[in-house]
Amino acid sequence: MANADNGLDRYHYAREKLWQAVDILVGDGDIQRRLKYAAVRPQEDLAIEDRADFEDIKKILEPLSAEPPRLHLTSEDGAKLARRILSLYAELRGGI
Repeated sequence: MANADNGLDRYHYAREKLWQAVDILVGDGDIQRRLKYAAVRPQEDLAIEDRADFEDIKKILEPLSAEPPRLHLTSEDGAKLARRILSLYAELRGGI
């Protein structure tokens, strides 16, 4: 149920951050660069099952977003990670 004080439910911030990440991921350029800019920082109020996947994604993105990046993903691994971000976003939106 939505929070009566501000009309936002507990997943609003996480969905907003994931939408920003998805929007960046569908842009032009190298997948590694797009993933670097799509790094997400969710609030701690995610459900336990969602938090685990979020934490896993963050662990992958952290070395990617360092200057200089401490990780290089193949195009295939980058595409898989982008799909995971999209899947988590869709799950927080209630599915497709």
